[in-house]
Amino acid sequence: MSRKTQYFLAAFGASASWALGVVLIKFLSAEYTVNQQNFIRYFFAGLFLSIVYRLSRSENPYNVERFKRALLPSVAAFFFQLLATTGVYMTKASLAAFMLRLNVVVLAVLVFIVYRDERRIISDPLFILSLALGLIGVYGLTMKGGVEGFSIDIGVVLVGIAACMWAVFTVLIKFFLRNEDPLAYSSAVYLMAGMMFLPLALFDSIGHGFQSDVLVLGMLLLSGIISIGLGNWFNMVSVKGLGAMLPAMLQMITPFLTVVYSYILLGERLSGTELLFGVLIIISSLISLKYAVRD
Repeated sequence: MSRKTQYFLAAFGASASWALGVVLIKFLSAEYTVNQQNFIRYFFAGLFLSIVYRLSRSENPYNVERFKRALLPSVAAFFFQLLATTGVYMTKASLAAFMLRLNVVVLAVLVFIVYRDERRIISDPLFILSLALGLIGVYGLTMKGGVEGFSIDIGVVLVGIAACMWAVFTVLIKFFLRNEDPLAYSSAVYLMAGMMFLPLALFDSIGHGFQSDVLVLGMLLLSGIISIGLGNWFNMVSVKGLGAMLPAMLQMITPFLTVVYSYILLGERLSGTELLFGVLIIISSLISLKYAVRD
């Protein structure tokens, strides 16, 4: 197997891991609160990455300066995960996966704001088209029609806000990763974000209790390791080998894998209209990639 093929498989592995993570959040929503899931998934993902680092580098991935540089991204990751998981609890997992792809469009806007040399893109008709398609897709997934009129899918709205927060997280990561080892830094970020959920998880456990069934708990631990630990590790490998643009394009398959997982594990089905608006967000994101991703 060629090295380039390995990078392509890593990009697909990231998509498959992320898609499974979204579905498992929904699958386990009856057993754990939002904060219990987030603490366990993030903390053990960070722990997993630290073990991988120790085995591959034979040194401690943590130091005071690294934790200082990880603070702001950890806060962004905390709010992203809080909003995204809450949204998944309230809507279909597959709809949430489509909505999360909106982060690419938001990232393109942030690139326009942050980088002066990129501000010319606002006059590009293709960029305007990508924003329009994204807004139409968001409107279609957010507004639900029925015999009693229209209502708003609050879960989708929360996931949309989470997508904005992930774009902020990406900008912060790009800044702080310049002089960092990606594996060690990711471990520090996710470990810190996980610890931020600890007080909330403990508070939830007072009234909700904590599901201690070995099989269910093992599934939750596996969810964090696969979707956050392995998913982000695979993504780093693919970006290192293929650059940022190509993996991001390949990973647009994530929502469609989520649809498959959701059908198998949850019995969820998307209507034709929901799928159409989801595809509009994907098209918008693909167009925006040329502005959002800087190799």
